[in-house]
Amino acid sequence: MEIDEVAARVIRTYWALLLVATVVPLVAVFLVMSGRTPPAAAQARIVVPGGAAAGAAGDNGVSAAVSTAKAFATGHDLLAKVIKDGRLDRDPDKVAKQIGVKGLGTSAVVELTVKDQDPDVALKLAQSVSAATVDGINTSNQSAIQSQLNQVGQQITALERQQATAAPGPATDRILTQLTDLRTSRSDLRSQLVTTGTASIAQPAIEAPKTDPTVMMTVVAGLGGLVLGILAAVVAEMARPTVPGQRRVARRLDVPLLGLAGGSPAETAALGRRVRLAARKA
Repeated sequence: MEIDEVAARVIRTYWALLLVATVVPLVAVFLVMSGRTPPAAAQARIVVPGGAAAGAAGDNGVSAAVSTAKAFATGHDLLAKVIKDGRLDRDPDKVAKQIGVKGLGTSAVVELTVKDQDPDVALKLAQSVSAATVDGINTSNQSAIQSQLNQVGQQITALERQQATAAPGPATDRILTQLTDLRTSRSDLRSQLVTTGTASIAQPAIEAPKTDPTVMMTVVAGLGGLVLGILAAVVAEMARPTVPGQRRVARRLDVPLLGLAGGSPAETAALGRRVRLAARKA
């Protein structure tokens, strides 16, 4: 069976079904979307250390930066604190669903977007969430190293006190050796703290350009309905196949197509002559 025959069978026989399946969802989605006001959005850009900034190649680095920023920005505790400090009447879980993070090329800069029905609230949330996200990333990246630095510093202070009161001898030599090792470790930790990087705000929050998804959603609904209509027509055609058109019927029966009955008297007379000639030839 040829592709054009399949298309002809589906379109000629089930054109009404395809039309309804396309128009009904298209009109329904258009009516629903046209009655809604699209939410306002605000955007901020932040630099995320690690990932691309740490030398991860291409998409892997971008994915790491985006995942890190989104994990902090959508945290329940962070959003609850932001909402409380801003005295906003919002649910943290619902706000988290309205937060999106995407990468910008292969850089360490990511764009954080917050949506809300109130443009002022969206802008305020974007400002607060981006700042809290930067603080959370810096605290997470540097807290472990800073804790080790504090421990090493305490050990160095204790050993220096022992050295001041100890008499010269093997014990003092051991203290000096330990002090040398600890000071080397402190220098290494400080270098790690510098190379870890610091998250920062690359662009303060601003209002995002307004977009209307009505047209896009309407087109998607129409295409989706058309696909479902085609599937339904194919299933119906498989259960009850048809052969559209006189030429395809003749080809299916392996007989010549002589003409179509039911026309004018002259056409009918010409058809009769063709039938007699064909019969005589056969």
